[in-house]
Amino acid sequence: MRWTVAIAVSLLAGCDPVAPGAAGTVDLAANVDPASYEQLVMLIYENPSGELDLSELAEIPSTTMWTWLSEDLAEIAFPYDYGPTGGLGTSQYSDWRLVAWLTTGQELPDPLAPVTGDAYGTTPFEVLSCGLLFGGYCGVVEGVDVVIDEVVAR
Repeated sequence: MRWTVAIAVSLLAGCDPVAPGAAGTVDLAANVDPASYEQLVMLIYENPSGELDLSELAEIPSTTMWTWLSEDLAEIAFPYDYGPTGGLGTSQYSDWRLVAWLTTGQELPDPLAPVTGDAYGTTPFEVLSCGLLFGGYCGVVEGVDVVIDEVVAR
């Protein structure tokens, strides 16, 4: 309910961020050593196909995704609670995907996608309808948890 009120107030005020949002926890599988990396990068994007193709992440238009960067890995602990991110924007799609990855270096990767050697995890999630008044899909989806358990092949 609190997100519904925030969405309504924001839209009436003319504020429409780029995308719906997510909140949850990022955790690491036992085979992932955070000491090998420097930062956590997270991306949510419209994913109507339901498929994940890491090579296509760099091609996603900025109008259909929301990115954010956590603190330096030396300053956070896992499990890491995040969010809410985005949250007030609308989308024509209910199906979204979260990709979280650990990478080296202090700069955001360019293109924005995991590269060889990065550890990543992903999970799909569904954004709720905004209702008849606004149309589309919007809001913050809570409980979008992901485990970083894969490494991009060398």
